Amino acid sequence: MQTIYSGECRGGYLKLTSDRDCLPCDIIRFGEHVVISDEDLMTKAHLLEQRGFRVCVDTETVFYETPEVIA
Repeated sequence: MQTIYSGECRGGYLKLTSDRDCLPCDIIRFGEHVVISDEDLMTKAHLLEQRGFRVCVDTETVFYETPEVIA
């Protein structure tokens, strides 16, 4: 289990990190969550993407960013 901090910025960007100091300075919403595993965290990240967020996951064991769509 690990504590994850989330910060939402304008424009639909959401960062999930294990280090609170790594959150962007311009967040409009802050959250603190406990996840069971990296797989649980990534499931949550993909669910957020399905809701339209651009997601960045940055922990000691996982780094992931929503792929940029080139139109």
